[in-house]
Parts: sequence; C-alpha cells; structure tokens
Amino acid sequence: MMHPATPRDQSTVSLTASGTTGNVALGGSATTTQGALQTVQIIVTSAATTNGLSNGTSASIAYIRFGTSNSVEAIAPSGATPGGLPILPGSIQTFTIPASYYTHVAAITPATGGALLFFTQAYGP
Repeated sequence: MMHPATPRDQSTVSLTASGTTGNVALGGSATTTQGALQTVQIIVTSAATTNGLSNGTSASIAYIRFGTSNSVEAIAPSGATPGGLPILPGSIQTFTIPASYYTHVAAITPATGGALLFFTQAYGP
C-alpha cells in the first residue's frame, strides 16, 4: 500500500526560474532529520503560469538540480549536452533525496521562458 508524503510544517520555499540559473535553500531544515530517517522527500510544484495566477503568462519547462551549497547551478539540456531534471509547467513531482546531504536546489528555464517553482520537504515511504 502506498502512503502519500507528509509535508514538513512551514517547509515550502519558492524559486522563480528564468534563463539565468538561480538557487534557494531547501526549507524545513534540510540538515535535521526526525528519528532514524535516512531520506526525505522533496515535492516540486510548478505553477502553470509565471506568476501562479490564471491571468499570467504560460510558464516554461524548468530544469532543476539539487546541491550541497548555494553555489549549485542548474543547466538546461541542449542536444547531446546533458542538463537538469525537467519539471513541466503545472506539474507536481516528488523526489527522494538523502537526508542531511542536499541543502539547496537550483533551477533554470530556456532563455526566453520563466517558471514559478515551489519546493516542499516531506516525510514519506
């Protein structure tokens, strides 16, 4: 039986992605675990528009990369050049990452686009 991820209280941070890589520290104290947890879940929510409102401009695909410091950078893939994990506009994705390891996340969009992303730490199966 699958159990949904349980969000950590007050752990959501946002990042507005553009054609230049930007990053943000993960909320909810990424370096603190509860009990014997070995991993945490990160729920990534992408707004369908660049401002999260129905009257906003359609958002672009974003590419993310988790890192261990505020120097982490995301790269948009180009042909055979690899890039970050794709996050489609209007989507929700969950990633399981090692607890106490990744502290930041970076995002970028293609040069002409923008995206509004939310990152929430959670406990889960």
